[in-house]
Amino acid sequence: MATRVNFDRELIKLKQSLLEMSDQIEHAYGKLLKGLRRRDKELLQQIREEDHIIDDMQRAIESRCLTLLIKQTPVARDMRVVSASLKMVTDLERSGHHAADIAEIFLRMSQSDLDEYSREIDDMITKVVMMHKSAVTSFVERNEDLANQTIAYDDEIDGCFNSIKNDIIAKIHSGAANPDGCVDALLIAKWLEKVGDHAVNICEWENFQETGTIGEHRIM
Repeated sequence: MATRVNFDRELIKLKQSLLEMSDQIEHAYGKLLKGLRRRDKELLQQIREEDHIIDDMQRAIESRCLTLLIKQTPVARDMRVVSASLKMVTDLERSGHHAADIAEIFLRMSQSDLDEYSREIDDMITKVVMMHKSAVTSFVERNEDLANQTIAYDDEIDGCFNSIKNDIIAKIHSGAANPDGCVDALLIAKWLEKVGDHAVNICEWENFQETGTIGEHRIM
């Protein structure tokens, strides 16, 4: 009984660590949005400088997961929770890193107005952060229905990307925008689309927690 209680406590700590990492990522995207709107060079630079915090959180969570696997000898259902956490933390890290990527590109663009390329970039940032938060919530709360709803929302993110891409293509054809800036703006949109993809991955790891299945393949 004592072993089970200790394991449950460690699982609670693990979930709390995942939530803290997710909060740090949301904080980074909040800064990103403010930095883009205000053209605040210092705020954007902070995102790049604080990227290591997310890396440190990832390593700490991976260490916690490995300790649980090695020392606690979990049963199959618990094994799924820990192994899924070990996998999804990589998606969390990549989502956080993309905020730093986007900040770096915008600094390189000399803080151009992104509306010059597409008015949907700002909205896409807001949507991918909402999707990210929903995905993490589904994982931590073991909410398979929310995970499936979040996966379906990825179509909205893909639609944003396609609209931005079409806007940029139109700008290039008309000669109304700087070509290098167009490439950078498209890269920003592509990384935002990747954040949506990572959210889908997190939701699929939630489904794995419940079923032991990835796609049609049962793992454990």
